[in-house]
Amino acid sequence: VDSGQILGGSGMVDGSVAVSGTISPGDSPGTLVITNGDLTWNAGGSYDWEIYDIDDGPGVGWDHLDITGGTLLFSGLSAETPFNINLLSLSALPNTAGPLGGFNSAANYAWTIVSTTSSITGFDASFFNLNTAGFDPYNTYGGSFSLVANGKNLNLLYTGSATPIPEPGTWLAAALLTGAAWLRWRRRSRGNVVFSRSL
Repeated sequence: VDSGQILGGSGMVDGSVAVSGTISPGDSPGTLVITNGDLTWNAGGSYDWEIYDIDDGPGVGWDHLDITGGTLLFSGLSAETPFNINLLSLSALPNTAGPLGGFNSAANYAWTIVSTTSSITGFDASFFNLNTAGFDPYNTYGGSFSLVANGKNLNLLYTGSATPIPEPGTWLAAALLTGAAWLRWRRRSRGNVVFSRSL
């Protein structure tokens, strides 16, 4: 998959795949299977990862790469030449970007985004750029994402913020209360004006 090209959709690829362009599994979301070969992520390449449901599991609730009979490898990666993982939250199907339903910004989450039947070789978290521009900022509210290789799985972790995000109705109520308090203060200040006149 050369730079500027995209390998996407659900189904199976027989043989090894090297990604310098973009790999985008599933049909918003879904699973792409690499069988009888390795998957290699090259410097400058990207993984477009979509999530719609936090509970439905890999390939159903969120995108998933399944390497059957091979290894996840990395080529030419460093902190200066990373592989990009673009995090994309969906509010509706298909492909409707927006806030992720049921997401609690104060909670912790772990999503398996790649699984192998063999191994993950040469992983270093600093070699990846987690691009959160497509993950609706309403959801995260101070939380953070990280990438972890756990045995034969590559997991995306979300560490929750200390304070859960207020619901939109909470913001509205706060604004209305602030406005009402300001009006009361203005009325009182007008009623307490003292005029003086020098003779």
